[in-house]
Amino acid sequence: MTAQIADSIDIDGERLALFAEPLESYFDSHPPRPAFLPTNTANWRGYVASWRIHDNKLYIVAIKGRICEPSPASSRDTQCTAQPATLQSLFQTQESEVFAHWFSGTLQVPKGAMIGYVHMGYERRHEFDLLITIERGVVRATTTRDNRR
Repeated sequence: MTAQIADSIDIDGERLALFAEPLESYFDSHPPRPAFLPTNTANWRGYVASWRIHDNKLYIVAIKGRICEPSPASSRDTQCTAQPATLQSLFQTQESEVFAHWFSGTLQVPKGAMIGYVHMGYERRHEFDLLITIERGVVRATTTRDNRR
């Protein structure tokens, strides 16, 4: 698999890469997963999401991607109309951000210079990783891992 384009996360006003895909947990618990159209081999999931942590809670604030909606006039299963993905269409809300109550796990946020590159997924290594433990959308712990050793 090709190295993947990371989601982004805003932490204390700093926009950083996010080497995790919290939105996939939502799709796992709310099937079916939308039929996102991959844009290139660096984005097999077909979208890039923007997140933020505010008051120790994880929120999704934006999504960029296109979803394949079946064309009503089409008699073929392979034809569709590409519709932009939005928070409103995915979550049936008018809110400008959505609390990620569905997500529990660890967010990996790389920091510092890249010190190793593997052309696969999120395998590139940076000097440090900020590891944020989330439980049902709430930050429970934050640690920093030093990868320079």
